[in-house]
Amino acid sequence: MNLTTQKVPKIGPVLFQEREGGLNKQSWRVCEYNNIINEHIEEIYFKSFIKNIFQKTQNIMADLKEKKVEDEQQTKKIRMIVTSRNAQDLENFTNQVTEKARVIQRDQGQQVVFKGPVRMPTKHLKMTVRKSPCGEGSKTWDRFEMRIHKRVIDFQCTLPTFKDITNFKIGPGINVELNVEQ
Repeated sequence: MNLTTQKVPKIGPVLFQEREGGLNKQSWRVCEYNNIINEHIEEIYFKSFIKNIFQKTQNIMADLKEKKVEDEQQTKKIRMIVTSRNAQDLENFTNQVTEKARVIQRDQGQQVVFKGPVRMPTKHLKMTVRKSPCGEGSKTWDRFEMRIHKRVIDFQCTLPTFKDITNFKIGPGINVELNVEQ
């Protein structure tokens, strides 16, 4: 029975016959009882409605907890994209990640499949500007260049295992982007 669409039944209005002296005492009591009964019926339906909502919410939360536990046990495809301007720091970081993945795979016997690090092409951002701020004098130029190095590592493991692999500090200037697929 769906309580949200059910209407609260009310006892019909009591018809009074007015007399010269006012309402009959008996009909007045019936009217009071009618109002009291209607209030109690509404209160009972409201309490059962709230109880029903509370039970549904508990069921939904229990289902979500079960799904969360199931999701943690499923293997996921995780792509880690690491970028940095310093190539040596980037190589140290990727070596640290892959070494930790190998240790977890070997010692704990957990299923960890990883590929990489795959070296993506280096981005060269160049900017050429005038040395003189006023524009007079000999036309000399400064050339600035920024190189952005990128590495991609693909993992196939559970989320708790991946948290164990990446449980260390990242150095300054290293950007990590994670993509998780189901």
